[in-house]
Amino acid sequence: MNAVQPLTATSLRAKLAGVDLLNECTNSAPPGNCLEQDKSPDPDIWVNAGCSGNMAECNDTNTQFFELIDPSAANTELNSQGLSIEVGTFTHVRVYLLNNDSGNNIECDGVLRPSVRPNVPMQIALATPLTVSEGDNVTVTLSYDPSTLNCSNDSTTSAVFSGLTATATITN
Repeated sequence: MNAVQPLTATSLRAKLAGVDLLNECTNSAPPGNCLEQDKSPDPDIWVNAGCSGNMAECNDTNTQFFELIDPSAANTELNSQGLSIEVGTFTHVRVYLLNNDSGNNIECDGVLRPSVRPNVPMQIALATPLTVSEGDNVTVTLSYDPSTLNCSNDSTTSAVFSGLTATATITN
C-alpha cells in the first residue's frame, strides 16, 4: 500500500494585517508570555495601508493577498512605511493575519481556506536578539520554504505556516 502524499502547493497567499517586533521580557517569562507591565509596547514594522494605521480596522475589502512562496513583493511592502522603532531588544517577529469573521485569509493554489487561528499572530523567533538603538532603521524580511507547504484540508494554520521564517536587521 502506498503512503498518501501531502498536497503540495505552488502558491501560498495570505491577507496580512501587520507585522511587529516582540520586545524582550524584563522578567523570566518565555517570549510571547510577557505581562503588559513587564514590557514596553511592541513597535509596528508595518500595518496594512487599507487599515487606517490600526490592525483592528482591517477587513476583507481593504486588504489584499500577499504571495509568500516568493515574498519579494511582500518584503518590499513590509519595509515601505518607515515607521519609527523604539529602542529595545527584540526576540521575535510577529506576523498578523487578517482577523475577519469568515476566517478566509489564506489561499493555497487559488483556493480559499479558513484560518484556524485568525486572532493569534504567528511568532517567529529571531536567530539572535535584535538590539535597536536611537535612530536605527529596521528591515524585516520574510521567507518561506515551499517544501514544507501542505495545503490539504486537514492541515492547521500552524502547519501551513511552519516554513515561514523571518529576519530583522539594522539598516542604517
